[in-house]
Amino acid sequence: RADPPPPARRYSTLYMQAPPALEQQLRPNLDKPLKDLIESGDEITVTDPVFPGSKSLALKVVFEDAMAE
Repeated sequence: RADPPPPARRYSTLYMQAPPALEQQLRPNLDKPLKDLIESGDEITVTDPVFPGSKSLALKVVFEDAMAE
């Protein structure tokens, strides 16, 4: 008997400054609470030109109300 596959991971871009068309499409996300965009336990990757080379920052987000469960 095979185990069920793990849940599918969601990948999406929350915001980008460029290209302009993508920035315009994603701009409404800036007004939304983070909990409306991701789930507790999700990992987000932050990229920025100030990071040396092509480095990025990975953050695991856990909402306080989820910690009480």
